[in-house]
Amino acid sequence: MSPITVALVLAVTTTTLAKIFEMHLERVESVMIQMLRNRRWAGRVRQRRRMTLGNTSTDPFLRSQSLTYYYGSEYLGNITIGTPEQRFQVVVDTGSADFWVTDYSCVGDEPEVCEHSLCDAGLVCVVFCPESTCCTKNDVEGRKNYCKGRRLFDSRKSDTYIKADGTWRIMYGIESVRGFCGNDTVRLGVDSERLIVPGTRFGQANKLSVFFSEKPVDGVLGLAFYLLSATNNVPPFQRAAELGLVDPIFTVYLEKVQQLDGKAHGGLVTYGGFDSQHCSETITYENLTAATYWQFKMKSVTAGDFHAAFPWKAITSTSTSFINAPVIMAEKVAKAVGAVFRLSAFRHCSR
Repeated sequence: MSPITVALVLAVTTTTLAKIFEMHLERVESVMIQMLRNRRWAGRVRQRRRMTLGNTSTDPFLRSQSLTYYYGSEYLGNITIGTPEQRFQVVVDTGSADFWVTDYSCVGDEPEVCEHSLCDAGLVCVVFCPESTCCTKNDVEGRKNYCKGRRLFDSRKSDTYIKADGTWRIMYGIESVRGFCGNDTVRLGVDSERLIVPGTRFGQANKLSVFFSEKPVDGVLGLAFYLLSATNNVPPFQRAAELGLVDPIFTVYLEKVQQLDGKAHGGLVTYGGFDSQHCSETITYENLTAATYWQFKMKSVTAGDFHAAFPWKAITSTSTSFINAPVIMAEKVAKAVGAVFRLSAFRHCSR
């Protein structure tokens, strides 16, 4: 499969510099691929569907992201926050606008015994849990802490950190991440060509759901538009463009790695310019249908003998390896390429 390159232009009015910044990506094997190999994916999909029934939120202010997007995510970027710098590895996501990392307050001070099922708040806890402090009311299901084992941002160790107003919650399917906001210097990338954005508001997550126990990342770097943000923070790249630190364009180059064992070089995000090293000189422009997602009109779809022309709206998202489509169209495409349907349709990419 050929590498994928997407050049995205952010429409802002500002005086900019010609400086270009680079952030190297690492490609890791997605949770979905691991589960497929171990024959656990179909069971997980069925479980999620059962859990979703009756759990749809009616809160109009609660933003939701597709959980399957992050099960398929494969490309991670390194960033730093604060002074001195604290390093994190995040999902680089053109399909969302929120930037958050796990906070040191997420781990908490409860003893490890509190994670045992008998130590959930209630009479059973009072009788059987060896630690009475575990028996206080807890606002999340169970006591298991999914922040452990991650890099955690510690605002106490940053000289440039400023506490910001506001709390937030983002739904991933029926699970969620929640936290509060801070303001600090953010650096996209970790080498000399990184983009430094001072005074950036970001999310500090102090509650993670079970999904993140399967995905060892430290947060999400959203590259979509501010109107999509659940944290009500301007995304770092949009802020950099508004400050005149970069031209309002970034290029995403995703490299296909044939044999993946652990982590490997996965590509490059070029902030403030076009990636002429990896990209073709032929550029095709498409107007966005809304300044929320990187969303555009898809003129037609062709697969084998199947062809359909209809003005569907499509979203380009770097956070997932999934290709999502309306059920009827997906069935026709799957049939045209000889895919086998097992809760998802699969066809070897070389065909």
